[in-house]
Amino acid sequence: MIGDAAHAITPFAGNGASQAFEDVATMLALLKEVTNVSQIPKAFQAFDAIRRSRSQQVVKLSRMFGRLYAFMDEGVGDDLNKIRQKRGETAAIMNDADLQEQNEEALSYFKGLLSTKG
Repeated sequence: MIGDAAHAITPFAGNGASQAFEDVATMLALLKEVTNVSQIPKAFQAFDAIRRSRSQQVVKLSRMFGRLYAFMDEGVGDDLNKIRQKRGETAAIMNDADLQEQNEEALSYFKGLLSTKG
């Protein structure tokens, strides 16, 4: 599962498809390095280790955006300037991802798993 199906992102950030693309890019980078079917579980383990944190950040942001849009965010309420400011401060988390770096990190993690016994 990838994207919305894997990460349960609410619609308020509009980022489910982007997360799917990121998921696929990382999984493809990992699976291209698999040389034996026995390595597949380690590829999935590396994928989870690297992708989970980022995808959960996006899930939390989407939830926060929903609270903003409903004027329920504490300290912000219905102040449109504060809403714009908070969205602007947090949008970089979704928009400024370095997929190359993420994939390199996943590959390094995967290779580390392959070099350990068990």
